[in-house]
Amino acid sequence: MAGDTIADDESGRRAEVDRVAAILGVQVRDEIADGGHYTAAKTFGRITYEIVCVPDRRRAAHQALMSYAGAITPDEDTPADHDSSEAA
Repeated sequence: MAGDTIADDESGRRAEVDRVAAILGVQVRDEIADGGHYTAAKTFGRITYEIVCVPDRRRAAHQALMSYAGAITPDEDTPADHDSSEAA
């Protein structure tokens, strides 16, 4: 289940991951330098609790990508819709 943002700034979100990691007794996984997230997780049998900080850079990239949603509409009848033997 996804939750809402805990803090408006990245340092606050990272601090919350650190806090939860300490409570759970687990190490934080910092994959921000590789384009990933800042996370902590603990598995209880078949259940895993995970908290994730999405860095500001990744949030901005996602917002930029989503800004194109609905802006590009493919033609109804494109060459990809036809059998390749018809194109010859």
